[in-house]
Amino acid sequence: MKPSRTKIYSVKGAARLFSLPVGLFAGAIALLTVAGHPDFDLASGLMAAVASVLVQASANFINDYSDLQNPELAQRLSEAQRRIIRLNTLLGGLCLVAAAVLGGVLMARLGSTVLWLALGGLIMMLAYNIEPVALKKKGLGMPLVALMMGPYMMPAIAWCATGTVPAPGVFLHSLLFSLPIGLLLFSNEYRDIAYDSLNGDRTLAVRLGSQASRRLYRTLLVLTVLAYTGLLASTPLMLPALIPVLALAIHLYRRAHQPSPGLPPKTGQLVLLSGLVQAAWLLLTQ
Repeated sequence: MKPSRTKIYSVKGAARLFSLPVGLFAGAIALLTVAGHPDFDLASGLMAAVASVLVQASANFINDYSDLQNPELAQRLSEAQRRIIRLNTLLGGLCLVAAAVLGGVLMARLGSTVLWLALGGLIMMLAYNIEPVALKKKGLGMPLVALMMGPYMMPAIAWCATGTVPAPGVFLHSLLFSLPIGLLLFSNEYRDIAYDSLNGDRTLAVRLGSQASRRLYRTLLVLTVLAYTGLLASTPLMLPALIPVLALAIHLYRRAHQPSPGLPPKTGQLVLLSGLVQAAWLLLTQ
């Protein structure tokens, strides 16, 4: 069967609920890494964490806006589809406004550094999918999002919670969580490889092709499992937590034989499990 050159647009689909564990656990892990800091401010940390989830939701909602900017694709869209894309873009804008309000409160509490951190995140978010940059279509979407949601955003949340430069451990935990983040994003690109190829979107998966994309997905999956095994090996009491992670990883490895619609939601479950394991390890070892 030939892949469709159009897709189904909806508010629920644009929200990409299966990806929400990324923002939720990125914030939770960042706060747990600095919970013992003498200047820890839970209120500021929570505001930063909620703002980051709102930014992620905004990016999800506006993700399809680039379809309106693609001349070949835009001419095939019905008016109803255009309305849904515009509605989703509006919802994304509202999420961004809400994040900006929280950012304003944080700036009043912590100073102008918050503004520069927020601007950096906003630039990366827009660079992901908005023309003329649209790094997603240049094969750089996956590393950009892994960087933004991990090593950039998590230390930024930690800074908001303490007002000081985060310790190296914060960056190490952000690098660890960036592995399942990158895996989740690439599962989306791998799933959409035929659709994106037909519509001229040169994502990383399209550039690599199906076989190389399958190998990359499985490689990221193995690296994620190995990294979390290394984390838990230092705390034998936590080793049983690897059982559900391994079971799901084996399922995903087999399921990745070919692109499928169910791959991203299942990969989202692995992000959820990874976040839970990492948060539990931090609680146990603090």
